[in-house]
Amino acid sequence: MRVARSLPIVAVSSLCLLVGALAGCKLDGEMIEKSIVTEYEKKTGEKPKSAACPKPLTEKVNGTFKCTLTLADDTKLSVDVTMLGEGNVKWVLTPPAPSASASAAAE
Repeated sequence: MRVARSLPIVAVSSLCLLVGALAGCKLDGEMIEKSIVTEYEKKTGEKPKSAACPKPLTEKVNGTFKCTLTLADDTKLSVDVTMLGEGNVKWVLTPPAPSASASAAAE
């Protein structure tokens, strides 16, 4: 797994479905998932299997939620998503902490 070489990955996207003048913005979880997969592949050159975010999502400025990115080798990474307002989200993927055996092997 070559995850740590280019992480953390940060992306900002506009992913809102307007559902009425007073109802506000419902974020499209599927579009967020596609954005995470696409940006991860662009930044690392590796195509992940999938991303999964909770649904439905109602926008709350500065609200947060977590998605899961599954890599080709079935490694699962946590993606922290922050709602910025007006349908914009920022997500951050940070590498997992190295295991004790990986740390020992590197020495």
